[in-house]
Amino acid sequence: MLRRGAVVEHIDAALKRHFYIHPFLFQVLAPEAIHTDWEANEMRWIAPLELSNYETVPKLPEVYASAINGEEVS
Repeated sequence: MLRRGAVVEHIDAALKRHFYIHPFLFQVLAPEAIHTDWEANEMRWIAPLELSNYETVPKLPEVYASAINGEEVS
Protein backbone atom coordinates (compact mmCIF):
# COMPACT_ATOMS: atom_id res chain seq x y z
CA MET A 1 0.00 0.00 0.00
CA LEU A 2 1.38 3.39 -1.02
CA ARG A 3 -1.31 5.92 -0.02
CA ARG A 4 -4.53 6.26 1.95
CA GLY A 5 -7.05 8.79 0.65
CA ALA A 6 -9.84 10.70 2.34
CA VAL A 7 -13.21 8.95 2.48
CA VAL A 8 -15.51 9.70 -0.48
CA GLU A 9 -19.25 9.79 0.17
CA HIS A 10 -21.82 8.54 -2.36
CA ILE A 11 -25.59 8.70 -1.95
CA ASP A 12 -27.54 6.47 -4.32
CA ALA A 13 -31.11 7.80 -4.33
CA ALA A 14 -32.36 4.98 -6.56
CA LEU A 15 -31.14 2.32 -4.13
CA LYS A 16 -31.86 4.48 -1.08
CA ARG A 17 -28.33 3.74 0.11
CA HIS A 18 -25.50 5.82 1.51
CA PHE A 19 -21.94 4.65 0.80
CA TYR A 20 -18.60 5.67 2.33
CA ILE A 21 -15.73 4.70 0.03
CA HIS A 22 -12.27 4.28 1.59
CA PRO A 23 -9.64 4.85 -1.15
CA PHE A 24 -6.25 3.14 -1.07
CA LEU A 25 -3.44 3.20 -3.65
CA PHE A 26 -1.39 0.04 -4.09
CA GLN A 27 1.60 -0.89 -6.21
CA VAL A 28 0.86 -4.09 -8.11
CA LEU A 29 3.89 -6.36 -8.16
CA ALA A 30 2.33 -9.26 -10.09
CA PRO A 31 -0.42 -7.95 -12.42
CA GLU A 32 -0.78 -11.38 -14.03
CA ALA A 33 -2.00 -12.72 -10.67
CA ILE A 34 -5.10 -10.48 -10.67
CA HIS A 35 -8.29 -12.29 -11.69
CA THR A 36 -11.90 -11.13 -11.93
CA ASP A 37 -14.72 -12.72 -9.96
CA TRP A 38 -18.54 -12.59 -10.10
CA GLU A 39 -18.54 -8.77 -9.74
CA ALA A 40 -16.59 -8.03 -12.93
CA ASN A 41 -17.00 -8.98 -16.58
CA GLU A 42 -13.53 -7.87 -17.58
CA MET A 43 -10.46 -6.00 -16.38
CA ARG A 44 -7.90 -3.81 -18.10
CA TRP A 45 -5.18 -1.35 -17.16
CA ILE A 46 -5.83 2.22 -18.30
CA ALA A 47 -4.27 5.62 -17.74
CA PRO A 48 -6.08 7.67 -15.08
CA LEU A 49 -6.97 10.34 -17.65
CA GLU A 50 -8.98 7.70 -19.54
CA LEU A 51 -11.42 7.01 -16.66
CA SER A 52 -14.12 9.21 -18.18
CA ASN A 53 -14.08 7.05 -21.34
CA TYR A 54 -15.44 4.02 -19.46
CA GLU A 55 -18.61 3.07 -17.65
CA THR A 56 -17.41 2.39 -14.11
CA VAL A 57 -18.67 2.39 -10.55
CA PRO A 58 -19.99 5.72 -9.24
CA LYS A 59 -17.39 8.26 -8.08
CA LEU A 60 -14.36 6.37 -9.45
CA PRO A 61 -12.58 9.56 -10.67
CA GLU A 62 -13.10 11.19 -7.24
CA VAL A 63 -11.95 8.05 -5.44
CA TYR A 64 -8.83 7.83 -7.60
CA ALA A 65 -8.04 11.51 -6.97
CA SER A 66 -8.46 10.97 -3.23
CA ALA A 67 -6.13 7.96 -3.27
CA ILE A 68 -3.42 9.52 -5.44
CA ASN A 69 -3.43 12.68 -3.29
CA GLY A 70 -3.77 10.80 0.00
CA GLU A 71 -1.27 10.48 2.78
CA GLU A 72 1.75 8.26 2.23
CA VAL A 73 1.72 4.97 4.09
CA SER A 74 5.07 3.62 5.20
